[in-house]
Parts: sequence; structure tokens; C-alpha cells
Amino acid sequence: MGRTLAALVLVGVLAAACGGGSSEEPPANSAAPGDASSPTAPVFLLSSDYEQVCGGGTISQAAPYEKGPGLHPLIVFEGEDPEYEYMSLTLPEGWQSQEVSIDNTELVACLDRTSEKKDMVCPGYESDDFPEPFDVELFSATWNVTLYAANTGEEVASGEISAADKDCPFIVFYEESEDVQREYADVSDQLRGFVKKYVSP
Repeated sequence: MGRTLAALVLVGVLAAACGGGSSEEPPANSAAPGDASSPTAPVFLLSSDYEQVCGGGTISQAAPYEKGPGLHPLIVFEGEDPEYEYMSLTLPEGWQSQEVSIDNTELVACLDRTSEKKDMVCPGYESDDFPEPFDVELFSATWNVTLYAANTGEEVASGEISAADKDCPFIVFYEESEDVQREYADVSDQLRGFVKKYVSP
């Protein structure tokens, strides 16, 4: 039986998503902090709003990062300046921002892939949206990692991590625009080791 393809959803999660309310997404800057016309209105951010931090931007509405005990949630992106994509990794509960709002996300981790190596070809993946089984090329890779304070854009830490997988992934995300389906090794464990003393000291 072929492997199952999961639908990729790269959209920001509203802070109100877990608490019900309107399904419409309010504008990211619909009510700025201190706005006299709406002093108590919350400001909601999407995950994509934080992408700009990887390119030198800041999120003034983000929660301030203060080094010390406690949990300091982060959001992770991979790419190359100026284009990055949101990454959902397997990290301990509470480390990744599930509700991207002004009172949640403190840190942004930006992964720039600097090298890669094709390790194997994984055959037999299936998709409801694709008529024929397809193959996936699995790559090991090395990334430069920079950790920023979302609120100020200040660099908190930087370094390098590498990852390689020995087995084909159970789930992959099919990119219709790509002639060759590529998958990179899961870097969750390596990133967890790198950010631990900043996210959960």
C-alpha cells in the first residue's frame, strides 16, 4: 500500500482559533498598541508576519524576549533572504507558537540551508490530486541558524546544524509546481539542542 500524502497548510494560526469566534482573519495591524480609538482591541498576527524578522525586520507587537527562567516560544522559518517558509517541527510542547499573537511569540529561528546531499530515492507515494504514484528524493543537509528576538530583531544566537535520515518519510507534501519532489531530513532534534537554553532554560 502506498504512503499517504498529507495536505500542506502553510497559513498562520490566529490567536482566536482555539477559542472560537469569527472565522474571518482580521488585518494584522487592525489595532496598534496604544491606539486611543481602540485601547483594548487585540492585535492578531499571522505566522507569515514573522517572516520579515529573518530579513532584518521587527514585529513591534510581539512579546518581548527577556533571557531567563520560563518558556520563550519561537517560530521557525527556512529559506534564503528575502524568501522564507514556515517550518513545523517536532519540538517539546509549548516551544513552538501555536497561537501567533502579541502575548505569545518571543523568538524567531531562521534556517539558511548551506549544503545538501541526495541520500536516497523513496518510491511509491500516492496523492488524491495526482493520478500516478511518484518518487521523493531524500536529502541530508546543513543549515546556518540565527535566532532573533521577534520584538526588536536583535540576534540572540547563531550557529550551524546538520541532519540526515536513514529511512524514507511516512508523510510528504506534494508540490505540484516541482518536477522533482524533494524532502529534507528532519532537523527537529538538532534545532531543539541548539535553542533549548534560550527557549526553555
